[in-house]
Amino acid sequence: MASPFADETIPRMFEMSVAKFGDREALVQGDQRMSYRDLHSAVSAFGNLLLDLGVEPGDRVGLWLPNYPEWIVSSLATAAVGAITVPINTRFRRNEAEYILRAADISVLVTTDRFMTNDYLGMLEQIVPECRTAHGTGIVSDALPSLRHVIGVRTDDERALSAETALAGQPSTPSAEL
Repeated sequence: MASPFADETIPRMFEMSVAKFGDREALVQGDQRMSYRDLHSAVSAFGNLLLDLGVEPGDRVGLWLPNYPEWIVSSLATAAVGAITVPINTRFRRNEAEYILRAADISVLVTTDRFMTNDYLGMLEQIVPECRTAHGTGIVSDALPSLRHVIGVRTDDERALSAETALAGQPSTPSAEL
C-alpha cells in the first residue's frame, strides 16, 4: 500500500502540520517551547538568511550542532530553500570535520562556538585560516573552495555570522565570518 505522503516534500509536510496544529507545541527543549507557528516563523526567517547568503537549490548546508532547536530550524529552512542538509557528527575532530566539509562540498556551515570539549570555530580556523580575514566578504579558501559562509548559533564569537543577530532584523550582510 502506498503512503499518502509519498509525493510530498518535507517543506510541504511541515506547512500542512503548521496549518493543522498551529498553536500546539512543536518543539520543546528544557524551558524553551515553540508552537508550530513559532517554528514556522523561525524557519522562514532562517530560510531568508540562507537565501540572502546566496544559497541555491542543490547547495549543501552543513549542520555541526548538538541537539539544539536551531538544528531543526536550520534543517527545515535548508529543505525549504531546496538545499541539502549535511549533518556533521558533534564529536568529530579537526581531521574528520575537514574531510566531510570537503567531501560533501559544503557551502554554508551552521555551527556553534563549542560543545563539550570541542572548539568548533577553533578547529575551523585551523582548517581554513582565511576565515580570520573574511569580514563580510565571504570565505575564499583553497583548502575548502566550496565553503562560503559560517553561521554561528548560541555564540557571541565574532568569528561567525550570528544567526541571532541576522534573524533579529539586522542587516543580513555578514559583518564578520568565522
